[in-house]
Amino acid sequence: MNKTKTFRYIALVLVCLALVTIILDLQISKLSIIRPKPRMLETFQMVITPKDSITSSLSRSPLPQKDQTIIIDELKKQTNINRCSPNDFYEIVFAKDSTDWISFAYYPVGSQLFYLVRKRTDGSITSSTQKLGLTTVEVRKKGTIESSLWESMRALGISPEAILSFVDIFQWQLDFNTETQKGDRFTIVFEEDILDKKKTVAAIRIKAAQYKTDKRALASVYFASSDGRRKGFFDLDGMSVKRMFLSAPLQYRRISSYFSGARMHPILKYVRPHSGIDYAAPEGTPVSAVADGVVIKAQRDNSLGNYIMVKHSMGYETSYGHLRNFAAGIRVGSSVKQGQLIGYVGQTGLATGPHLDFRIKLNGKLFNFLDIKQPPAAVLTTNDKPDFNKTVDAYLPLFD
Repeated sequence: MNKTKTFRYIALVLVCLALVTIILDLQISKLSIIRPKPRMLETFQMVITPKDSITSSLSRSPLPQKDQTIIIDELKKQTNINRCSPNDFYEIVFAKDSTDWISFAYYPVGSQLFYLVRKRTDGSITSSTQKLGLTTVEVRKKGTIESSLWESMRALGISPEAILSFVDIFQWQLDFNTETQKGDRFTIVFEEDILDKKKTVAAIRIKAAQYKTDKRALASVYFASSDGRRKGFFDLDGMSVKRMFLSAPLQYRRISSYFSGARMHPILKYVRPHSGIDYAAPEGTPVSAVADGVVIKAQRDNSLGNYIMVKHSMGYETSYGHLRNFAAGIRVGSSVKQGQLIGYVGQTGLATGPHLDFRIKLNGKLFNFLDIKQPPAAVLTTNDKPDFNKTVDAYLPLFD
């Protein structure tokens, strides 16, 4: 075969291949492209009522009985199904217009965890414990006292948790039960961790707070030193707002008797020193330790009735008399924290009515608790000040 015939043969083959390609392209272009239809899904939600169990609730769902049993068995692998609470809820995802379920998710109220049961395309079932995501938002509120701090803050939509935390910050400087006045002003800045899906608040953290009366302004910001040794709420001068002692060991109506060197005893009817403070309060009012310490006495006394003595650091001791009874777990040797419940107001011993006899000693000597000048629990160092000042500067424009 000469070269001319060879080239002609090759050219003919190439032309034929080209024609085949063109014909195939034309035929393929005429075909409709088949795409899988998206699976249509529907979600069924059910909230647990006070009289419900998970089993009884599922019986009212569109799930067939056999699938209810499957889901219950899988849930038991992840949690105790007998501990469901009102307002827990679950969601079942179905194929549209079908009882063919795809997944079941159970959301306990107040928890970041939820329990997921899935049915795979091959029909196999899996279950797992999952964690909801969190979205953190910053909230800034300012207001004026009309009747009480609680009502004024609630009117602005501030959560009870945030209000109680606000009160805790200033509890050493201010008694919100007796010292708040109409026209006082407050500012609060806090972060809320909001649970995805539930849209409920999982946690709050106050970042800055101010309470202002016509006589003084109390302001505080949260700060943590770089070494982690000093953290908490500090005033604008870098002094911890926390003090060694609470301002009082209980919520009282009035002081019925003050510290005195000579007082007519209401029962014994003769003059003698009164070495404590009597806080009048209804019987059963909770009594708290004014500082961290260790219980060194928890007993019955002829004069003070049921009383507790707590030893604190730096040579201080406090005692709490005429108690109706002690709180659970309070006994000699028990460690107590500042603000911890230790007993309840009563009128045991020599008492004409329900009240707390509160006394304090320093190195064995009784003194008037109302005269105490408390140092801050912590003071920032010189090295802390640059970072602390930046924190203060971020919130200072919000304060009045």
